Amino acid sequence: MRKRTITALIIAASLVVLGGVVFVGAMSRVKWDFTKLSMNQTETNEYIFSESYQNISIQTDTADVVIRPSETDETKVVCKEQERLKHSVTVEDGTLVIRLTNTREWTDYILNFAFTKVTVYVPKTQLKDITVKNSTGNITLQNMVVEGQISVKNSTGNVKFKDCDAASVLVKNSTGNITGNFLTEKQFAAKSNTGDVKVPKGTKGGLCELTTSTGNIRFTIG
Repeated sequence: MRKRTITALIIAASLVVLGGVVFVGAMSRVKWDFTKLSMNQTETNEYIFSESYQNISIQTDTADVVIRPSETDETKVVCKEQERLKHSVTVEDGTLVIRLTNTREWTDYILNFAFTKVTVYVPKTQLKDITVKNSTGNITLQNMVVEGQISVKNSTGNVKFKDCDAASVLVKNSTGNITGNFLTEKQFAAKSNTGDVKVPKGTKGGLCELTTSTGNIRFTIG
């Protein structure tokens, strides 16, 4: 091997080692929090209103979604979001609609580790349907009681129900666990490609369909 080639390999190896040292040093300073290296910072926006509605429809992309009861008679939606990746919150034909508006350019996808989240505080009212469509993020519904259907479609992330009740619950998830803790739902159908499906507190006299490709299924009646 030529001396010039050996020298080039030594220099290249030294640069790799130096880059690793710099990376470890930088990550140690931010306590290995990748979000602090993100070129896209987040901001928190709140929407509070008292308009009545019967349904909830959420269409987002890469955000955690939480729906839980409100402590007041008003609806509050808290969006932790990016400048070019914001959510609109409106009431349309009796439906609370939360819709993502994506105005990002290709440069906004570089070093984008920003964490986004949508939290909906729902007052104690009678809801008919809840629909959530997401791509990447966890979805949590807590103490939600609806007359009709709860429908959740997700790609990557966990889906969790805590003390919820509905005539039917339909969940489709690609990668992530599905956990259901229900009261008296009449029909529960959950399908996951990669992940566990767990129903620690199951149906009471209803139909339950649980499907997974590479995961475990655990179901308890009562």
